[in-house]
Parts: sequence; structure tokens; C-alpha cells
Amino acid sequence: MNTSEAPKSVCSSARHADTNQQAHHITYDQLVKYCNILDDACIPLLLNINWNDEWKRIQKTRNSPDDSSAWDARAASFPTAHGTHSAYASTFIAYSDIQASDTVFDMGCGTGVLALPLAQMGVDVLAADFSRGMLSVMEQSLHMHHIAFSHAQSARTFIDSHAQTACALITQEANKAHTTHTGSVHIMQLSWEDVWSDAGFQPNMVDVAVASRSIATSDLGKSILRLSMVARRRACITLAREVSPRIDRRLMEMLQLPMIVGRDFYYAFMILAGYGFTPEVRYIPAGRHDYFDTFDEAHEFYERLVVGSLKNFVDAQALARAIQRLHVWVDSEIVANPHQCEDTPQALRAREKRDVQWAHISWDTSSFPAQS
Repeated sequence: MNTSEAPKSVCSSARHADTNQQAHHITYDQLVKYCNILDDACIPLLLNINWNDEWKRIQKTRNSPDDSSAWDARAASFPTAHGTHSAYASTFIAYSDIQASDTVFDMGCGTGVLALPLAQMGVDVLAADFSRGMLSVMEQSLHMHHIAFSHAQSARTFIDSHAQTACALITQEANKAHTTHTGSVHIMQLSWEDVWSDAGFQPNMVDVAVASRSIATSDLGKSILRLSMVARRRACITLAREVSPRIDRRLMEMLQLPMIVGRDFYYAFMILAGYGFTPEVRYIPAGRHDYFDTFDEAHEFYERLVVGSLKNFVDAQALARAIQRLHVWVDSEIVANPHQCEDTPQALRAREKRDVQWAHISWDTSSFPAQS
């Protein structure tokens, strides 16, 4: 090959990368020497991609994320917090290395799947979500499990409250009093798009920041940086390992429709690596039943799932035929809920669980510059 015609740098597009991602520019001659061959095929795309830009591009092809009112409507049938009985929550907490003495910010807390068992451990949790309906369901679960909670208008309220609690415990210990700290949950309505500084958030304000199944935002890189900023020690997230949690593999196979495998966690890993972090990945298998109050609700849920996942990938006629088959499937696969209880009061349930595997990604934030 004629090396005089080769590009000056294989990282030319990296010049336009996010300024937070400090790309290392490698010349073509250096790369050839490293590979010890003279072949363009050796030039890895891995070094030449802005992963956050690629994430943004792919997000535009996907179904628009639901707004808070849509999540409010789903809150009543959404899986509620199951305390330490949730295998997903137990594994997430163990992988995150969260200790009873830690403070935790739980962004996108939903109905409290993590906040409730963390508080049971003795952890003080700032639990935030943009859905008022989800937060209301969490409040009911906290009340049912006799866990103290309050409403925080600002993250500053949580910081001050925990500081007072810590001082009281130190005083009790000094007086050799019996000290048993019961965790609490401070509830806050907040979205990823809000200006967090206006909501009282400060650098290094908690020990651990988590976003469980809630960080697939339009700007993944920005969301990662926000979590990194507020956590003194560690940040942890989960993203789908393969297909979206909104896709039921069995259903798509029955409908003979393609399944879009996103592997969202790849992007988070590469973005973190680009920011200079050393992310660790482990996997959490999880299966869940979908619950409904009525058959109409079930039909609407699965139709929204199918249309939202595939409207940009199949033609209208194929989609319409799939919807017809879908309704037949719903009538046969939705059955009476055999285990109605306070946690799952709905009358109906999907016959089989919807299996999803989550990638748990964690990284050390102790060296993250606060000014970022």
C-alpha cells in the first residue's frame, strides 16, 4: 500500500469528540508499527469513535422515552419494592459494595426496589424520580414496611439531615449509649434533564450514587458525569445486556418479528473508559411477570411495547398483521393472578416471566475532579 496516501491520524474524528473524553491521537505510522503489518484492516474503529455521539444517534431511531405522565399511569401496575426478597435488589446492592454506614443517591428510584432494602440495612437514601405516581407507590411501600421517610425539596435538605443524624450517633457513642441507626428515605421529584445544581446537588455529597435501570437517557455521557460528580466513592448503574426490557422475547418470536439487540451497556462501558474511569461489569439475571387489572390494560401494554420497539424497522402492513396476532396471544397468555397480595394486587398476570439480563457497571469516583 502507499503510505503517503494514508491519513495523517486514525483519530481524525476524535478531534471533534466531547472535550471530557481525552482521546489519545495515534498517528498512522505508530499504529502500523504497533500492529507490525501494512494493512488498513488493522486500524481499529474502537479508537476512532465518539461513543456518546453514537449513542445519541441510535437513540434517535428508538421510540421516544415516556414522559412522567405515562410512568404515573403505569405506577399502579409496576413491580413494587419487595425489600430484601428481591433477588435483583440484593444482587445489585452486593455488586455495588454498599455498606450500612453509606449515604446513597438513588436516581430514577421508581417504586423503591433499591431504596426500601437499602433503608432496611440502615442506609440513608435520597431517592429521586420524575414520576410523582412512582414516588407515591414507593411511599405506600415504605409506610407498609415501617420505614421512615420525608420529602426533600432540595438535596441540601438530605445533606443537612444526615449530618445531624451522624452527629447524634457520635454523641451517643461517646456517652456509651446503645446506637442502632435505622435508615430512612428522603423522597425528591427530579429528572435527568433538570438543572441539578438548582436542586441543591453538590460534588461528593453522597458515598454512592446509583441509577438502576434508569440511565438510558438521550445523553448517556452527561448522565454518567452527573452521577460521578455527586458520589464520593462509587457510582453504579444497570443497563440491558441484550434486548430492551420492553421486549418480550417469546412474544416477538411468536409474532415472527425481528428483535433489536441493543447491548446498551457497551456504550456506557466505552464512554466511561473514554472519561478515564475503569468500569467493572457483572451480570444480573432477572425475570418478572407483567401484572394488569384488566384485559384491556394488557392489550394496550403489549401493543405499545411492540409498536414502540419496531415501528421504525418494519413496514405498516407487517406491523398491522403482527398486532392482530398479538391480541390472540394476549387472550391466551394473560391469566388470573394466582398470588394476589399487597405487593401484587392486580387481578391478572402474564403466564410466563419476561426474562431480562442486566449489566451492572460500577466505577470508582474518588479521583473524579469535583469541578467537572
